[in-house]
Amino acid sequence: MRHPIAWVILVALVAGCAGLIWELQEMEVVRRAWAVLLAEPAMGSVWILSIWVAVASTCLSVIAARTLAAWLWRRPNREWISILLAVPHGAVALGLLWLMAPSGLLMRWLAIPLDVLSPPDWAFPQDTWGIGLILALTVKEALFLTVMAFAVLARLPFQSQALHAASLGWSADRFFLQSLWPQILPRLSAPILVVLAFGLTNLELTVIMSPDIPGIIGPRLYALFTDADPIRRAAGALGSLLLFIVTLVLSGLCLGMLQGFAQTQRRRLEHRAPSMGWFRGLKAMLCFGGLIWILIGVVLALWAVAGSWSFQMALPVFDWDRLPQRMLRMQAATLDTLRVGVMTAVCAVVGAIWVLEGMARRHESTPSLFWWGLLWMPALPLSAGLLSVWLILGGQPGFWAVLFAHWLIACPYALIVLAGPWLARPVWERQVLQMSGINDWTALRRVWIPKHRSAILLAFAVAFSVSCALYTQTLMLGGGRVETLATELVVTMQSDRRLAALAGFANTLLPAALFGCAVWFGHRRRWDARLS
Repeated sequence: MRHPIAWVILVALVAGCAGLIWELQEMEVVRRAWAVLLAEPAMGSVWILSIWVAVASTCLSVIAARTLAAWLWRRPNREWISILLAVPHGAVALGLLWLMAPSGLLMRWLAIPLDVLSPPDWAFPQDTWGIGLILALTVKEALFLTVMAFAVLARLPFQSQALHAASLGWSADRFFLQSLWPQILPRLSAPILVVLAFGLTNLELTVIMSPDIPGIIGPRLYALFTDADPIRRAAGALGSLLLFIVTLVLSGLCLGMLQGFAQTQRRRLEHRAPSMGWFRGLKAMLCFGGLIWILIGVVLALWAVAGSWSFQMALPVFDWDRLPQRMLRMQAATLDTLRVGVMTAVCAVVGAIWVLEGMARRHESTPSLFWWGLLWMPALPLSAGLLSVWLILGGQPGFWAVLFAHWLIACPYALIVLAGPWLARPVWERQVLQMSGINDWTALRRVWIPKHRSAILLAFAVAFSVSCALYTQTLMLGGGRVETLATELVVTMQSDRRLAALAGFANTLLPAALFGCAVWFGHRRRWDARLS
């Protein structure tokens, strides 16, 4: 909190909360807004389903991340899994919907040998229990927690523990589960809370995967907040404040339970070895998860180039002639995505370097929890509050509002990615540069930036992929004037599957290519260092 950027972000967050309160400045407005909120059909069931989806997806993501990390932690090229983080949530949800729906790809492939003439009558994955939505969140967030677990593992001095475990005859899996994971889990509290908050307050996945009855809270509050009626708009602001409070309470309960569980698990594992049978079963389920990832890419690619595709056909009639026309229709959204993404990534990386340089001068080794708290901020209440403040100040929804909202989210991500290598340099290096008469600016330009070039490129890729994936902020603060691939995916989902698939595929390809270049460049630099 000693840096100007931290204060700018904090003021923006406080202003977002104040914007929601501004909509409720009169008690009569609060009373009428509360009546509108209570009059919404099945609102109690909506809240219960939303909390259930958030909690269940978070628990399953932690279990999947534990298994995946135990499977991959010894592999030298495990960083390549981070490329999957570039896949936006909307593309994952859309691919799962078209994969597992009654008329989805799996049912089309099974219809021929089973002699099924029409799609079955079931609601999955848009089921009333939210199982499909939980699956979509788990598939995506498990990878995020796994990458965060690897980042924690890189800072653990476990070499002596590994030698001791080898002397006892432990396998690598048992060593990870019994020794390393109890050390990693408490340090994953902040990422787990981020996953919980996203599962409760996201908008893009709920629009695509949530059931119509009873529904999820996000689309309900968005519809209220964007209504022309001022009372219904106030009801949306009141509901957003309630959503913020519920997220805060759930996060506190989750944090307490997580700390208690970590202590209990550590004591239990001291007296009893973990069950490897369950672990082998979970590893087999991860193979199914990997197959889902492959099929998501396949179904998006097929629909992007499909012509006619009846239910009885395993593959579509490919319409290559209309593909250039569809790409031209996505040109404006692609250009807006690139423009917003590149500017967001540049500003995020510059701001992160500025903050980290100040931390390096104070000899701080890790970023504070303040930056993780920024990632925890619920997307829908924050976007609604910022929109209110923006309108109060006389601004109009559009490009600059979207850019600022994207930067608020992308800057902490870039800082967390850069913090490890940037703050790991010894103190004597700075002292040597100062004794040589080199000022801070020259040292930054000629020494630190070239030294951390691969980490800077990775932070740029992360910030760019975050910007490409942001739907709620773009939708609310853009006011329909900024059409990115993330918003076009949702808009065209019902009207034209081919355009939606092309938007999802393009929104995946852009950040994934940049992610792959960053990972490859970092891997190449490490290989060159080993050779030299």
